[in-house]
Order: sequence, then C-alpha cells, then structure tokens
Amino acid sequence: MAKRQQQITLQDVADRVGVSLMTVSRVLNNTDRVSEATRQQVLQAIQDLGYRPSRAARSLASHKTFLLGVVVPDITNPFFAEVVRGIEEVAWEHEYSVLLSNTRDTPEQEHAILDRMDTSLIDGLISCSSRLPADVLHAIVARQKAVALINRTLPDMPAGIISVWSRQEQRPGLAVEHLVRGGRRRIGFAGLQHRAALHVPSFKAAAQAAGLDSDDSWILVAPHTWAGGFESARQLLDYHPDMDALVCGNDLMALGAMRAIHEAGRSIPADIALTGGDDTVLARQVEPPLTTFRTNSYAMGCTAAGLLFERLGGREDFEPVSFPEEIVIRASAP
Repeated sequence: MAKRQQQITLQDVADRVGVSLMTVSRVLNNTDRVSEATRQQVLQAIQDLGYRPSRAARSLASHKTFLLGVVVPDITNPFFAEVVRGIEEVAWEHEYSVLLSNTRDTPEQEHAILDRMDTSLIDGLISCSSRLPADVLHAIVARQKAVALINRTLPDMPAGIISVWSRQEQRPGLAVEHLVRGGRRRIGFAGLQHRAALHVPSFKAAAQAAGLDSDDSWILVAPHTWAGGFESARQLLDYHPDMDALVCGNDLMALGAMRAIHEAGRSIPADIALTGGDDTVLARQVEPPLTTFRTNSYAMGCTAAGLLFERLGGREDFEPVSFPEEIVIRASAP
C-alpha cells in the first residue's frame, strides 16, 4: 500500500521562506503588517508546497462550520433541483459547502433531519417548502443562527427570519382564466396536497367567476408526484368523462395526468387541455409541450442564500421577497 503523503503545514511554509509562523498567518489573513516582498515569497511557497488550509483548524479559529444546511422535500423534483443549484452557486462564492437533506416529503423525517442540524453542524439553514406544523417549525428555526424559508411562512415570524416565496396561490385561478378564454367549460383540478388551503379557493373562485361548475367532485388534491397526478386525473375522468380541461398543481403531476388521459383514449389538447406548474425542463420535452407557470427557482435559491449570508454578517431586518408567476403557453393548452 502506498504511503499516504504527509500533509503540508503552515510551519512547513514558514520554514521554506525562513520567516515566523505568525508572518505566514498574517499573509493568509491579508493583514498589512508584512512587506510586499515577504508576502510574495510566502504565497510562492504555499503554491510550491501545495499547502491547503485545514478546514477543522479554520473552523476552530473562526467559530464557523462553513456549512449551510439545505432541506428539501423531494430532490427528484426539478423545481427543487434548481433551487439547490442557486443556493450552491452563492455558497461557493462565500467559500461554503452545502449539506443537503431530502425529506421524501415526510414530515416525520423532516423533523428528525432538522433536529440534527444544530449550530454545531451548520452556520445557517435554508428550508424549502416545509411540511411541518407552524409551531414545530417555529421552535426549530428559533434555535438556528440564521434561517431562510423558501415557499413557507410562519405566523408571528421571528425577527431575522428570511422568507422567499413564489406567488403560487395565483396559479389555479390564472389557469382557469386562460382555459376559459380558450373555450373550455368543464375544468377539473388536481392540486398539491400541501398547498390545498391556498390553491383550492383560488380554483373555486375563478371557476365560479366564469360560471363553471365548481363543486368538490371537480377537485382532488394529491402528493406532488407523477403518481399523484396520474391517479387524480384517472379519478376525475371517472367522475366526469366530459371533462375538457385539467389544471395540475405542478409539472410532475401534469405529466402523470398526461399518461392517464392518453390511457383513457383522449387526446391533448383536442379533447382535454392540460396545464402544469414550475416550468421544469420536462415541460418542454414532452409531446405536446406543457402549458405551465414559470417561477425562477434558480433565482429563488440565489436570493435565499445571499440574504442568509447577510444575516450571518449581522443584518437583522428582512422583508419577504416574492417572485411573480408567469404563464407559459404551449401546445397542451393553447
């Protein structure tokens, strides 16, 4: 077995240049008490020796972990993948790493994960679309140094908590208005289970305003997955074989609904118009391409992480940041 290479230390750098350990430390900390000639010699020695700072030592000296905890309900959902990509971009710029946890959309698992993410492990927490009850989430975030919530708010939000959210409550109503303009009158709704309190009233209000039948038989809520969309669409078609449009809570549900519609022998959009949400990359790749709603999820992640670093820097006052929803009209619901 090859012998493991010995780690280069600051003392090795100091010995190479012939200066004190304190001088090397001053160069690394960019203080002005070192001559430019010495600074350049130290930097050259660091490069020649391949010195890499010890993360553990850095953490002990700074009282920081240089880790952000990020918790999402479903990493397979492209919406959350883009949010995380934005967070990681900003974290990298600040020389931080991301500790990512996936809760599998299970409140119990989310609670257990968040309990483990204490301040000895992470410097800040970003929680995406938390499924926890408000009182439980409130107690957890109160223990953290810095917290950003994405697509989740709390009553009596603790001071210093960052809130970044997309205006998803508008989606069902905007979708109904678009479909009615296209001549659709028998519209079903397959909504997100965890957003039912926001989305169902939006759908009902728009349907009633358009003079449509909006009783509960036209509405189902399910998990935000392909299977949730498939089963919801299948049931709604059983209840209402004359359904001519379907509004889905997100793109994954819409793709599941697309399969159910095809298996029922119906065509899209000739027989049934279909809408989704989040404008994931999948929405553009299916046939027909999916009419959906666009939120810049990457920018949401960047914004949440950027504000979190401001919080870690001492800022305490934050206003909620909202991202608008934009309908993207494609062939599934022209």
